[in-house]
Amino acid sequence: MDAQFIRDMAREVLRELYVRRYEVWAYPPFPLEMIEPSIIARLLGVRYEEPEEIYYPVSDAFEEPRYYQIAGLMDPEKNVIAVAGNLRPDVRRFTAAHEIGHYVLHANQSKVLFRDHPLSGTERLHRNRPPVEKEADLFAAELLMPERPLRDAFHAYFGVETLVGVRPSEDLASWLSYGTNRVVTLRTLQTAGSRYLALLISESLPWRGQPPLPPLYRLFRVSKLAMAIQLQSLGLVS
Repeated sequence: MDAQFIRDMAREVLRELYVRRYEVWAYPPFPLEMIEPSIIARLLGVRYEEPEEIYYPVSDAFEEPRYYQIAGLMDPEKNVIAVAGNLRPDVRRFTAAHEIGHYVLHANQSKVLFRDHPLSGTERLHRNRPPVEKEADLFAAELLMPERPLRDAFHAYFGVETLVGVRPSEDLASWLSYGTNRVVTLRTLQTAGSRYLALLISESLPWRGQPPLPPLYRLFRVSKLAMAIQLQSLGLVS
């Protein structure tokens, strides 16, 4: 499935959420705060559940069912998405967004898809994941960290359109030290690689004259590494 098609499908879901916002809120919140997988699922006509724990039966023709604790599932026959409520909030959101991705992209799927392990968004780094899982990962990333709002926030926070092509410098190290409250040196930037820079950007406060705002990963309510991967995927950090 084409990556651009997947991104477009995620954007279409967000567009539908915005158009129908008054069905959910009398006074709609800031647009990024609207991006709640549980609400999106309900607008899509899917029952969304968040039990504290989920146990799923696995058996064959010769055995009694064995019940395994799982992180979440998408059941197309029952039209249900369920995510374990005992997961960390950012993990719960990405797991739910991933299952919504399956619902939107893989509508012809007839079997229950369940998660043995919760998803945080870092799974996009695993090259050996099945194609349908990679597709749902990309959908979830675009749903929770949509390109246009992320680019706008990046520019507002750091005063540039992109850091791709910006060479490590003492000034850059200084700004990163200021934004992250870490000791960031030029030598570290030169040797640690682009993923390290993306992680620093994901957790940095705005650099210049902005009102108090949370780091990007908190603004979009995802993990630091999930944000770093998305920054690189969109060409905001090389």
